[in-house]
Amino acid sequence: QLQMDLKNGISIYIVCTAKTLTGTYPALQNAVKGELVPLGCSFVQENTAADWVITISATAREYNAQQFANVTSYFTFVDALLSIQKTATNQTVYEDVVTVKGSHTLSYDEAVRVAYKDLIPQIGEIIRTQIQQ
Repeated sequence: QLQMDLKNGISIYIVCTAKTLTGTYPALQNAVKGELVPLGCSFVQENTAADWVITISATAREYNAQQFANVTSYFTFVDALLSIQKTATNQTVYEDVVTVKGSHTLSYDEAVRVAYKDLIPQIGEIIRTQIQQ
């Protein structure tokens, strides 16, 4: 059954918001799509045309800054609420918060970027696991 689904392609509708400390992180949606392309997924513009509806709502928060030998490290967290819904049954098959810590020596904003980059493969893996069941 999985091979047949993949051969016919899986259509996905993604709703994504990603906030940094000072603005948005628009790269998140395309990066998550990039994680799913190897599965043969296609992305649709309307949720009614999708096999799966994926909602990601991510926000960043400052954690702390620590100084070690004249170097300051900035720590942040990105919390992403991830929801995966199967359109055919209108059933939410996954809903949880994924939290990733980021750190950088330049700024909190750079630490947020690190956290988002670490978050992307984790979200991709969760989605792949859920839609292949």
